[in-house]
Amino acid sequence: MNKLLQVSVLWKSLSLMFFTVFIFGCAEKPDDKALGIAQLEIDTATKAITVDETFQYAITFMDARGDQQENVDVMWFSSDESIATISADGRVVGVSKGQVDINAEVTTADAGKTKSNIVKLTVVSDPDAVAMVKIVNANTVFFTDENVQLVAEVSKIDGTVIANANIIWTSDDETVATVSDEGVVQVLDAGTATLTATVDGIDSPDFVLTTRVENNSRVATFQKAAHDISGTGTLQVNSEGRLEVVFSDDFSVDDGPGLEVFLSNSQTPNQTSINLGSLKSTSGSQTYAVPNSVMIDDFEWVIVHCVPYNVVFGRGQFL
Repeated sequence: MNKLLQVSVLWKSLSLMFFTVFIFGCAEKPDDKALGIAQLEIDTATKAITVDETFQYAITFMDARGDQQENVDVMWFSSDESIATISADGRVVGVSKGQVDINAEVTTADAGKTKSNIVKLTVVSDPDAVAMVKIVNANTVFFTDENVQLVAEVSKIDGTVIANANIIWTSDDETVATVSDEGVVQVLDAGTATLTATVDGIDSPDFVLTTRVENNSRVATFQKAAHDISGTGTLQVNSEGRLEVVFSDDFSVDDGPGLEVFLSNSQTPNQTSINLGSLKSTSGSQTYAVPNSVMIDDFEWVIVHCVPYNVVFGRGQFL
């Protein structure tokens, strides 16, 4: 074979390889960072200690790839160091009676600053004093015009329940939901409201109520991006008041590696998008649960995205 023919064959082979990778995605997952949002979670939601007592908080950091990272520098914060102080390693010390918020943050090169959840710490000097207040209702999602009875459990530091405590109920958004002196919630409009039960100055952890309009829905028709796709995706409120995305029976998309479903306000997923999980099937009806914090009008697009190669297979805009 002469050199000209060899070069021609080689060029055709390279062109075919490029075409195959471009059209069909990749046969092997690269080491690139997958799309995601870093998360920092304090493992103890609420805690009570006595004056001079110590408690060690544990914390979990998941990077943007979804991998847990152990050796990261965590900054800890107490909302009032006259009540409780916290060291660089997450060890808290009770100073005087009261309640504080504890939170933390981590700064990394790829994710920037990541803030943790906020947890409540109560410090007591009297073993008979109120140490913990908790709203115990399991359901946090309701329809507009519903009335809901909340129940709060009040206890001492040893766990003994305090009966007939004088509970003060509050809502941070009374356009969404109000709460009576007896703890009865009236749902007025779709949205979210944070409800709190307070006894002797001790607050419950935030109880975030999500309210939705019954039978509300938005439909998106899938359009081709890098690959063939058809069918619709419906963002809807189900019979339990939960938000979900349902693909139609005639949904179909080309197969590919690492396909995941996103809600987004841009035509390509980014760190403000919501990942609903891996594509369950390349064809037919399928349902994806949406986090309670999401409202039906929060996002404009539903996207099928190849995460390893950052390629949008197809998208639909909600109407």
